[in-house]
Amino acid sequence: MLKYLTCCLALAVTSGVARPREQQPQTAKVVVQAGRPGCRVDLDASAAGTTDAAGNLIMADVDPGDHYIHVDCPGKPEAAYFISPKAKEA
Repeated sequence: MLKYLTCCLALAVTSGVARPREQQPQTAKVVVQAGRPGCRVDLDASAAGTTDAAGNLIMADVDPGDHYIHVDCPGKPEAAYFISPKAKEA
């Protein structure tokens, strides 16, 4: 597990419910736990959001494959992580 101060990334896979099995999207749910509120999080150089009051951000429906996550907390250096969530991986 990668760490940034008290930051860690957890991966979980979710899939759609209302479609036939062969058409279900197989996406990942990425949880960023920065431990600080107001941290900017980017996924593949696109804004993904800001951590909440508890220092967490949930990104639903992330495509499986290789991604870069950047976490920029006020007063701390920016950190970058390389992740590779896979479909059906917890």
